[in-house]
Amino acid sequence: MLWKLAWRNLWRHRTRTVVVISAVAFSYGLLLLFLGLQDDLERALDEIAVETAGGNVFVHADDYWGTRQMERIINEPQPVIDAAEQIDGVVDTIPRVIIQGLVETADESVAVQLAGVDPQKERLVGSPQEDLVEGEFLSEERANPVVVGSGVAERLDIGIGDRLRLTAADPEGEIGRALFHVDGIVETGVEEVDDAAGWTTLEAARDAMSMQRQLNELAVVVDDDDRRHEVAELLQQAVDDEPGGVTVRTWDGLLPDVVALMQFRRSLAYTIFFALLVVVALAVANTFMMAVMERVRELGLLGALGLGPNEMFRMVLYESLILGIIGLMVGFGLGLGANMWFDHVGIHAADFIGEEINIGEVPTLDLVIRSTIVAWRWIASTVFVLVVVLFSSLYPAWKAARLQPADAMRMSE
Repeated sequence: MLWKLAWRNLWRHRTRTVVVISAVAFSYGLLLLFLGLQDDLERALDEIAVETAGGNVFVHADDYWGTRQMERIINEPQPVIDAAEQIDGVVDTIPRVIIQGLVETADESVAVQLAGVDPQKERLVGSPQEDLVEGEFLSEERANPVVVGSGVAERLDIGIGDRLRLTAADPEGEIGRALFHVDGIVETGVEEVDDAAGWTTLEAARDAMSMQRQLNELAVVVDDDDRRHEVAELLQQAVDDEPGGVTVRTWDGLLPDVVALMQFRRSLAYTIFFALLVVVALAVANTFMMAVMERVRELGLLGALGLGPNEMFRMVLYESLILGIIGLMVGFGLGLGANMWFDHVGIHAADFIGEEINIGEVPTLDLVIRSTIVAWRWIASTVFVLVVVLFSSLYPAWKAARLQPADAMRMSE
């Protein structure tokens, strides 16, 4: 009875009903679009951070990360590799030798961080090869190949095929020297990298530093970055008894600036999210209140015909619920359509930033924001908005229930 009456009441005032539905639908659709873009931005930043760090989880010798001293090495990496590969969700491990030293020509020298890598495994997390602007990335054509950042190449005035001499301290503290041949030049757009980075093969780096199977760093690639802390904890437990001692960290332990930015962005996003909910609540409450005031005579007539205060209260709530459900359905279609469009087109950071902005060592110019739908967030938001709509109608419903038929009839004259 009351449901039918509520339904008929709504469509006797089509314009007002359409306005309320549009307000709910637009606000809800905007909320869904915001969620889709926000979740995709978080996903994109995580991916860039993993690529920049070079993995999801990292193993170093104790005290290595704070000092970067060459003598802090993983002497027996194979048991650590075996332990990592036994953990569910681990895709692969990436061995690295990191050398802090000088590369020099006959006329100039530059301090660099030279990474000895396995080119094939590096592709698992985004190889520097993607930023290659000249030459090749560690081909087999040259003995002891090296790829350097564009800033290094410019300062040393070198090109493909030129020779470089590396000078660095080996794990025993002895000064070692090795000759390399330039195989390629990389330009990442990150000044800190382009001006001080180089890459060579794992074998060449070990030979240069008189190392055999030792490593400075072992990166672990995880199939789901959300599980990185779980994997790191399991791996730390598995290698606690390894001689020499190793420490397991996740990428966010290596990139604190990125973590701080993400926490700030997440807090800002939640603030905007709740601000949108407040706007929805106020808009709906105001609309329903105006609707009740415009229907004073109608509500008074219903009261005169025998509709009691409780029934009046429930009727207005039912109207709100119907309007909310229809608004959510329309808004879901709008939000889903908008998310699909942005997922197809994307928002290119370069179109808005205009120049490179780096967060720590994370480049943002190539960032493309699309849309990522996280089901539980959409479900929670839908329930939340519906609750907001119902709560927003409580006062108008209470106001309608308090109307006295005689007073309502006089007020409408």
